[in-house]
Amino acid sequence: MTLAIAKEHLRLSGNDLDTEVQGLIDGAKADLRLVGIVLPEDRPPPSVTTLDSDNDPSQDPQSTSESPEPTPASPLIGRAIILYCKAHFGFIKDSEKYAKAYEGLKQQLRLSTEYTTPHTLGGSPYAVDS
Repeated sequence: MTLAIAKEHLRLSGNDLDTEVQGLIDGAKADLRLVGIVLPEDRPPPSVTTLDSDNDPSQDPQSTSESPEPTPASPLIGRAIILYCKAHFGFIKDSEKYAKAYEGLKQQLRLSTEYTTPHTLGGSPYAVDS
């Protein structure tokens, strides 16, 4: 979740409140981690395997010198962070509604192995290993 995306959802322009919004993003991530949810940036990158016995990347057609693609963000994790930000940012009238929605989504994520198991074997970071 980027600061720009969070500000867009909070309908903010300008930079006056950037520190506060970034603090809310960081707080949401910490709260999700606290209950065992593995965030996309916490997942290890897919491993790069080579077939060459000498481990010479120039000799392996499947090996690349490029770094692996970044782990894609989960729309549900992003939604949870936005709900947390809205619950704690100053939407006094609706803060309880956003807090309840955040807690419900956090519970669903916490109960899913898709979001609580660090996947280390490549493939989709949100696919359940079998």
